[in-house]
Amino acid sequence: MTQQLTLRLMHSETHVELNLTLVYAKCDRTERIELWDTLYAMASDMTVPWLVGGDFNVIWDEEEKYGGLPVSLIEVDEFRHYINTCNLTDLGFKGSIFTWWNGRSEEDCIFKRLDRCFGNNELQQTFPGLEITHLSKIGSDHCPMLLKCDIETPPIKKSFRFLNFWTKHETFKDVVKENWNVDFSANPFYIFNYKLKKLKQALSTGSKATYGDIFQKIAIHEEVVLIEEDHLIAEEAIKFYKDQFTETAVPNDFDILNHVSSMVYRDQHERLMSLPSNEEVKRAVMGLNEDSAGGLDGFAGAFYQTYWEIIEEDVVRMVKVFFCGQ
Repeated sequence: MTQQLTLRLMHSETHVELNLTLVYAKCDRTERIELWDTLYAMASDMTVPWLVGGDFNVIWDEEEKYGGLPVSLIEVDEFRHYINTCNLTDLGFKGSIFTWWNGRSEEDCIFKRLDRCFGNNELQQTFPGLEITHLSKIGSDHCPMLLKCDIETPPIKKSFRFLNFWTKHETFKDVVKENWNVDFSANPFYIFNYKLKKLKQALSTGSKATYGDIFQKIAIHEEVVLIEEDHLIAEEAIKFYKDQFTETAVPNDFDILNHVSSMVYRDQHERLMSLPSNEEVKRAVMGLNEDSAGGLDGFAGAFYQTYWEIIEEDVVRMVKVFFCGQ
């Protein structure tokens, strides 16, 4: 039909059947009703995996638009109603939230997410590792969507990152307390690592319930800044840093080290090798950069400093067994 093309596909080896509907919706709200009615008619007796994707020419909520006139809530509500009635679910995406740009800058700049993929329950059960990526816009005002639907693909695990503003919210301290307990004995390093893993899930779940998808909101603003940056400024920045870090002469003689006398005496050496006190460990923790994570676990200095009274015993125990050779 004018606004959609539906194909029935069959995998030649696995014999998995898939219905694919490619959408190119009209810009006019009234004309789109024909498309919605068609999708509803197909959904009524759809029993196989069904993928519906393309340019719907309408956004799902206000966060999917930047710039331009205010969002028409009537169009948004109508879009949501028809998609939900068809029992379709947005399949999400990786990459930029915006799939369309009007090609202008500054106050005339407009971004929207007009392109997306939906699927029914059968599709998601058949392809649990299904993944959509928004690619870069090349030769078009829309970005292409890359769909991977390998049946064997496992779900992608996202890396954890502690957000410092969590420490300002009254409920997050309770989350740390509740999840900082274990009912077994083991190596101090293993126990500490286990507690951090347990806490990651609880903090992530609590953050999404309290603040929504923070990283998605950050990505929106990052993209707008990147698009609007002047190309010449970017080139000047690259040149500046190249100049700063280009070495003209590399030293290869380190003989000067042979002329540095020993400054550490036996008693000082013994003090350096002795077990640190609880207070020394605390001073070291309080001296951490609150914005920096010490390792791949994603927990920043602010986490250790804010919740020190809860985690102190575990941290001190780890440090001391480390000084004993573990």
